[in-house]
Amino acid sequence: LAMNHQVRLGLLPLAEFANGHTFFLQRAQDHPFAPRPLMLHNTFQYHGSQGKEARFREFGLWHIDPPTYWSEGMFVTCSGSIPLAVRRQAQALYTPWGGPGLASHFRIVA
Repeated sequence: LAMNHQVRLGLLPLAEFANGHTFFLQRAQDHPFAPRPLMLHNTFQYHGSQGKEARFREFGLWHIDPPTYWSEGMFVTCSGSIPLAVRRQAQALYTPWGGPGLASHFRIVA
């Protein structure tokens, strides 16, 4: 509560106070004239806190892992390419907002 028991509300500019959707999915910060966000709220995603940590790692924003995180353990590697027919099928299923729906994804990989 603020002074005199009044609450003040305001809107923060999305470019400087990004949410997970605009930062990780839309990548609004990559626009040529976009400022770098001052703060990032890692919003809901389906894999809980581990998924949020993975998002931060992928974008180089997670800095608390010990050095052994990257050098010890078992890792999966993949080589090769995705067949052209599968790539075309996947491209045809993409939605205007940037990705296939879950049902479309399972049709591709089935």
